[in-house]
Amino acid sequence: MSTDPENDDRTAIVDVEIKLGDRNLAAKFSVPAGPTRLMDLLPIVQRVADAIVDSAVADVEQQGKSISCKKGCGTCCRQLVPISEVEARRIRDLVYNFPEPRRSQVLARFAEARSRL
Repeated sequence: MSTDPENDDRTAIVDVEIKLGDRNLAAKFSVPAGPTRLMDLLPIVQRVADAIVDSAVADVEQQGKSISCKKGCGTCCRQLVPISEVEARRIRDLVYNFPEPRRSQVLARFAEARSRL
């Protein structure tokens, strides 16, 4: 880890390397240098997760196969998908910042889904 000189020591640069099968995923991230909230780290974790998924998809496609689940397919919207507490809080914040009537529509959909559970 090294300090980012452009940000007056408020952030640090972190080098990450993850072995994924035959591939190595290497990335650099700028993160807060001191104590921070998980919410502030969520975008970084999501980018790492996206890179891992992209690598897995590339491996499958390299074998001549395809993955049926794709961005926008909607299947995740029709089943329970486990998320972390910090992700749930982020979704809550997003929804409560929606303008009306969108906020009420989304909250009603959540309430309806919860009642079905």
